Amino acid sequence: EREQLQGQPFDVVYRDDSGQSEDGDLEHYRQNLASRTIEPRMEAELSLRTGRRILLDLSNSVLEVPGQPLRLLTIFRDITERREAEKKLRQSEEKFRTLSEQSPNMIYIYKTGRVVYVNNKCVELLGYRKEEFYSPTFDFMSLVAPEYVEVVRESLQNHLRGREVPPYECALVTKEGKRLEGIHTTTVIDYEGEQSIRGLVTDKTAQKRADKELRKLSRAVEQSPASIIITDTAGRIEYVNPRSTQVT
Repeated sequence: EREQLQGQPFDVVYRDDSGQSEDGDLEHYRQNLASRTIEPRMEAELSLRTGRRILLDLSNSVLEVPGQPLRLLTIFRDITERREAEKKLRQSEEKFRTLSEQSPNMIYIYKTGRVVYVNNKCVELLGYRKEEFYSPTFDFMSLVAPEYVEVVRESLQNHLRGREVPPYECALVTKEGKRLEGIHTTTVIDYEGEQSIRGLVTDKTAQKRADKELRKLSRAVEQSPASIIITDTAGRIEYVNPRSTQVT
């Protein structure tokens, strides 16, 4: 209770892990108080007499009243939970970076109009150094093919409005001007304490090229003057082109 604590020495509340009062800390306070060199703001890890260890943010000021001994006003703020949350956040970000750098997909984080993170796959495929991506003058939209600029802008705006954005197709342009076709999956995350957008881009350039070649081949077969028949291993016909029907 408050009445029980008033008038008691500081070590009634705090002690170190051995169960003894933190005499070094107390003496340090006494000396600094006498010399008026108390730090105005500091953090201290202390043990309660219950055995629980906490982290405190301390705001100190010396109270001087004429004719009375010096007094120290200390405001204690328990920041244990906040520090634990920060620690977990750092660990989460470190885990994300580790997994991200091993990903076969391009991964980036976009915050307040800037690119604040790209993985190595972005560097490899897009041709920019990380320092270039992170430059305040780097234009994120310069990566987007002109016909997809409005699609990307609308996606960003929908995220900021709290709306879900399904994966969408989008073409990117490399530093050398080459075109990369991809599927973009974006989500809103908290990054370094601010709302950010994490993007994952699956490169579909090779697949798109193969699909295009397949369509060309299909047209060539359909228009061929020769009869073309495709059968399975049992000899059953699976495909005939128009010329085959004319001959038969």
